[in-house]
This record gives sequence, C-alpha cells and structure tokens, in this order.
Amino acid sequence: MWIPKLDPLKKPLYQALADALSEAIERQELVPGTRLPTHRALAHALKLTVGTVTRAYAEAERRGLISAQVGRGTYVLDTQTSFQHLSQTPSPLDFSLSLPIPNPQSALWLQQSLLKLSQQGVQNLLEYQNEQGLLAHRQQISHSLQAWGLPIQAERLLICQGGQHAIALALQSVAHAGDVICSSALTYPGMIAAARQLGLKHQGLAFDQQGLIPQAFERQCQHQRPRALYLIPNQDNPTCTCLPLERREAIVQIAREYQVWLLEDDVQLNPSEQRLPSLLELAPERTLHISSFSKLVAGGLRVGMLQVPESLLPHARANLKAQCWMVSPLAPALICQGLADASLLPLIEQQRQEIQARQVLVQNYLGRWQVRAQPWGFNVWLPLPEPWRASQFVDSCRRAGLEVKSAEPFAVGSYPAPQSIRFCISAPAQREQVEQGLEILVHLLEQGCLPHVQTL
Repeated sequence: MWIPKLDPLKKPLYQALADALSEAIERQELVPGTRLPTHRALAHALKLTVGTVTRAYAEAERRGLISAQVGRGTYVLDTQTSFQHLSQTPSPLDFSLSLPIPNPQSALWLQQSLLKLSQQGVQNLLEYQNEQGLLAHRQQISHSLQAWGLPIQAERLLICQGGQHAIALALQSVAHAGDVICSSALTYPGMIAAARQLGLKHQGLAFDQQGLIPQAFERQCQHQRPRALYLIPNQDNPTCTCLPLERREAIVQIAREYQVWLLEDDVQLNPSEQRLPSLLELAPERTLHISSFSKLVAGGLRVGMLQVPESLLPHARANLKAQCWMVSPLAPALICQGLADASLLPLIEQQRQEIQARQVLVQNYLGRWQVRAQPWGFNVWLPLPEPWRASQFVDSCRRAGLEVKSAEPFAVGSYPAPQSIRFCISAPAQREQVEQGLEILVHLLEQGCLPHVQTL
C-alpha cells in the first residue's frame, strides 16, 4: 500500500498529502492505473482523520491526478496522454494524428487569400470586436453550414479559437467544478483534458458497435444526474461509429426528461447527403453544437464555432470574453472570404475525395478483420485479434516505422481500455504512404503476436 511521508509543518495536511500524490506520480512511484488505498486505510496508516484524506483526494482529483469511481475505488490517471502526442516528432509513417491531408494547394490558397484580403478594407480587423465575432463572419459561416445541412443561426453562434476551445467553452457554460458530466467511456482526449482542467467529474458510459447505449445514459441520470452529455454522433473518435437515428432520438428524450445539456461535437463534417439529423435539429433547446474548419481546411487556422441555446448565450458570451475578450478576426476573415468566393470549396472537395479513396484502400487491405470506419472519416478503429495486446501491437508498429494509437489515451477515468487501436489515414501526404502503413498492419496481423517472457 502506498504510504507517503508528510511534513506536518508544511501547508494544511490535506494539501501536503495531495502534493505528495503529485510528486509520487511525477517520480512514477505511482503509475497510471494504480489503485490507491481507501480513505479509511490511508487515514489509519498516516494517523490522520478520514476527512483529511477525503479532502486530499478531492484536491488531487481537481488537479486531474486521480479518478474516483463509485463502487470501484480511486485510481491514478495518466496525466500525460491527453496532448502528449502533439509534441512528439512525427515518424515517416505517422498514423497517430487526426489531421487534414497535407495539400500544397492550401498554402497557395492562403497566399492568394492574404493578398486579396490586404487589398480590401482591413481597418475593422484591427479593432476590438463583439466577443461572439464579427456579425458578417457569423452570417457567412452560418450560410455555408446551412448549405451543408446544419441549422446554424448567426445570432447564437460564437466564433472560437478552434474546436478544442469550443469544447472547453461549452463545458464552462453548463457546468462548474465538482459537477458531473458524461460521455462514452472511450472519447476524444481533448474532452478528457478540458473536463479535468475545469475540475469536472467525468463519467464514462457503456457503448457498443453502434455507439453510446441510451440505457447507460438513463442509468447514469437515475444514479447521479450529469449536467451534460458529450457526444460525437457522426464519426465517433476513436471508435468510428455513427449513432443511429433511433439512439439519437432516445438520448434526446432522456436528456429532456432529466434536464441534461447535450454537447454535440461535429468537427468532421459529413457531406449533407450523408448526414443523419443532428442533435441540434432534434433538440435545439438543449444542444451546444461544436464545429470547426481545422479538419476541413488547415489546423493552423484556428477557427471553431459553438452554437448555444438562447438561454445560455449570455453566459457563454461572458465566459468567452473572460477567457480572451474575443477571437482575433484575421483567421475568420480568411475563412469567410474563401467561403464567399468559393475558393475554399475545391480544397474541401479534394480532401473528401482523397479520404474516400483512402478508406477504400483500408477495406481492401483490412476488410477481413473487424475494422470500422466511415466513408469520409479520417480515423479507423481496429479491434485486435487474439492474442495481441494493444501495447504490444503499438510497439511492434513503432519498430516497423509506423505510429498508431492504442485505446488507452481515449479511456475515461479507470475504464479498462479494449485491445484495439485507432489509426488515421489523413496525416500522410501521399496515398502511397497510406498503403505502406496498411501493409505493415497486414503483416503484423497475419504474423500474430510472438510469445516472449518479460518477468517471472
């Protein structure tokens, strides 16, 4: 049992214990997944009150160090997984990042767009703006998204600094530190990181091959009503499911019954003819809709959008203003100019066609395994056959020159990550590189996991 040494002269004891937890995790004395002693057992060992240990654990949970699961105990979280992959140098075949396809035409478009913008009146881009963003920008974005099948309204739209900012702003607008929010037990790591930073209690819900199970959401509402449910209905990350209409309707009904906000992440926009009704269409009074141009155009142009119900608009505006006063209007101006003159549309269409071609390759190479993906999706979900374990498979891929992700970074709290991997076919610049990566995957799957002994 982990028993730290505490200096009784430093800080309140509960803070000293929380600091000791943090230091033990940093030294890797406590590794992710370690189950911590019960409040009573640690209090007895340290000769503290149970209340002091309870406060220390609560402080550590607020810092995003540990996760307490009702009936299961308290576990150490992996504090490095959420965005660590973004700081690593990519390998020649990096399938680990969900990025738009590199396109030399995008740089040319940016050069031409900057020149065209500079020849117009740009004085308003130098001035302070309404925290929601320029009305003309919101109207242009709304018009374009409506043409793609989304009921976006400029009056309730907030321009954000990318989809990640929109997620954090949405959470901050519906919940406070200590509140419960929920999502699928495997979900986008950026959501996990934002919830931790805000001190929210993040509960993972059961899912299957069709996505989140409505009955699991209802049980959570009956046991401990969450403030919000976060969903990626169209192209779930990482499991690549598309939530059926019946489940969307069931989730909306439950959310209305228990007064739960719905956070709909739609950053990978499907073509309108492929779209099922969005949560925003089914429940506009309680849906906060998140979208972005990062995946459609370029990650460096941080233009995200958050549409909120009218009742939340004042609160969301105040939160955005407190965070950054406003989003710089330059990047939205470039995006809106590209939408208005249609210069962006060929780039978006080229990417969709290329992704579709790459997904055909995925099925050709991996169709005999239980691979899951959407026709216009960047990601692919691959449950591994026995006796592979995800950590071994990821290591084997790395030794072969291919980077992929296990399910571990996507796991909420102490949820046991399945023996599956997520890989992305959008990051490589050339289709040939995609084929090289797929060949490595096929080779490893056909070869099987080689037995080896690491311990006695």
